[in-house]
Amino acid sequence: MMKTTRGRDATVHEISAFNHKFLVTRQLCLVFSPTFKASVFVDYDAIFCMFDVIEQRYLCCLSMGMMNASFPDIYYFSWKDLEAVFEWGDFHLRRNGSNGYKVIKMYEPICMAALPERSRCPSLSKDFVD
Repeated sequence: MMKTTRGRDATVHEISAFNHKFLVTRQLCLVFSPTFKASVFVDYDAIFCMFDVIEQRYLCCLSMGMMNASFPDIYYFSWKDLEAVFEWGDFHLRRNGSNGYKVIKMYEPICMAALPERSRCPSLSKDFVD
């Protein structure tokens, strides 16, 4: 247990993974990396953004892969389509940081909903997106 500058108790958890050390509190994360000369200090919003983006992209890849495997004759999905959406999102995250997350948090799901419209299956096209 540590004390904050305001005298509040702060529980610090030490986690070791991938040869990195993480000191985690309720609002902050400090990352010690052997590959970087400086440590990385991350606030709650940035951590939430990273986890949300990773989770959403994993679910997109999983669902699109399952659709391709389940309906190979009627559902066509190109990984290049998905990659283009993710690259656009990465550009905004690099350029705008946490504000970039506000841009992509709804754009990427909308793109994922629009991709089935490109399929040849009537039940997955226009009515699905609407």
